[in-house]
Amino acid sequence: MAYITQNSAGVQAPVRTGVIGSGWMGAFHAESIARRALAMALACIESVKQGAPAAVAASTVDYAEEKS
Repeated sequence: MAYITQNSAGVQAPVRTGVIGSGWMGAFHAESIARRALAMALACIESVKQGAPAAVAASTVDYAEEKS
């Protein structure tokens, strides 16, 4: 299996990843990806709880901006 980690200009691109679940564990992993995983970007959060993914995503926005 191969992963594309460079864009067409040859610039290193972050690995986009998603989190399934927005409970305490999903929120922990979303924050970890957004805050600590410099080579990763949080692309999606999915959950059966309506409205919960948006709340988790909103809490990680500041961390994602700090990495860039």
